[in-house]
This record gives sequence, C-alpha cells and structure tokens, in this order.
Amino acid sequence: DTARWARESGFKEVIVLASAPSTDANAPGQIGGTSFRHVTASGDPDDRCVAANIPHQHQTNEIANEKATPPWSLVKALRDAGVTGTALIATCSDGDNTEDAKAMAEAVARVIYGVDGTHSTTLRSNDANDSKWTTPPSWAAAYGQQPIASQLFM
Repeated sequence: DTARWARESGFKEVIVLASAPSTDANAPGQIGGTSFRHVTASGDPDDRCVAANIPHQHQTNEIANEKATPPWSLVKALRDAGVTGTALIATCSDGDNTEDAKAMAEAVARVIYGVDGTHSTTLRSNDANDSKWTTPPSWAAAYGQQPIASQLFM
C-alpha cells in the first residue's frame, strides 16, 4: 500500500492533495467559493498550514472509520505506518475547477515554501494569461472550450 511504500522508501513526509464537495462547507456562505482546511495523521495542526492561514480540522471520526474513503483512509494509513502526513483539502463546487486547481497550487506553495513569497520565482509560470500557474494542455478541451456539434444534442 502507499503508506507502507512511503515508509520503506524513506519519505520524510507525505502531503496529500484532496477535494471535498462544497456541501461539506461549514456555513452556507462558504458554498460556491473555494476554501481550504488541513488534517494531519498525528491529529495535531501543521504549523506551516496554520502560518499559511489554512485552518486545521479535527477528523477523528473519519480517520478512525474502518471504511474510510480518501483522503481519510490514506491519512489513517500514514499514521499507522509512522509517516508524517498532512492532507490539504479544497472545498469546491462541481464543474470547471481550473481556478480551484490554481488556488490549490498556490496553497501548496505557501505551505511548502512559506508565506513570504520565496517560491514566486521558482514555481510561477511565465504564462501569458496572467496566471501564476500553467494550465495543463490536456485541459484545453474540457467543459466546452472547444466547439461541439450542436446536432449531438438534438
């Protein structure tokens, strides 16, 4: 399994990137926007996430559940394998999640490299679309950005 492989391969830590539906938001005002939270294998807040203004959420019920689904199952397996693990979870809506993905990339950079901007020259792209991050070319055809024959829908 992944956690055992990470331990046997000598990984110092694993950061899991995950998403949750906006219906998991804590308040109605959070639905429709992207928010982030983090959980850890140890159950303690990750200081880097706290410094990046990503709140810690205690998920003891989900992690303890024997039938836990990702990311909880991986966080539990990391804990059981003795590997430091942190899950960054984006709460976002269904649909085109391009902006959510860019927000996740920025959140990960803040956690790994710090909130002081030291990552800006090493990770940001020179993309002409005014984005800090380069969108994968495979996304170009997603969500109707390419013309589709209208006859398909008649």
